[in-house]
Amino acid sequence: EPLIDDEWPGDLRVEVLQNLPGIHTEIHDRYLREIPRVRHQLLIENAYMLYDPVVDAVNAKAREGVRTVVIVPSNDLNDEALARDAFLWIQNDMVRSGVELYKYRERMSHGKVAVFDQQQATIGTTNLDAFAMVHNAEVNLWLDDHRFAQDLTQRVFVQDIPNSNRVKVRKLSFWEKVRGRIMYSMRRFL
Repeated sequence: EPLIDDEWPGDLRVEVLQNLPGIHTEIHDRYLREIPRVRHQLLIENAYMLYDPVVDAVNAKAREGVRTVVIVPSNDLNDEALARDAFLWIQNDMVRSGVELYKYRERMSHGKVAVFDQQQATIGTTNLDAFAMVHNAEVNLWLDDHRFAQDLTQRVFVQDIPNSNRVKVRKLSFWEKVRGRIMYSMRRFL
């Protein structure tokens, strides 16, 4: 089913943003500009959430009392064990900051979407890790349109949250701590 239907006149303004190593950091810059502007609700679904500036901005929004939802793949379905283990190191801090953190359990979720205050949204190829934000060529569409943002919310977040497990703060085992700390220290390469 198409995201745009007959009710929409076809006049959506779509920005095509790109990250090109050493040339453009448009996606990187836009995320870091828009997250601090969110006042009511921030929704993110992404396969990998390991880029410190984005994680810090997301945690700051949650600490301000803004509803902040992050969906990542479940541990057993994540196709990158190293990224999964690195994320274990920070997931408790995210939850403690107030982030509603979910792990999608239906399949490996490769979603790369975000919705900002139900007013604008992005969808594209960009993971929220250092490789995608700094080292890879990536492209995202950015739409400043409440209709698209609301439609994306319904099609992604309203559907995926019930099929996810909410993460609570939990004590990590000794080996989870060791693996998590080692992998987290290597997050620039994951």
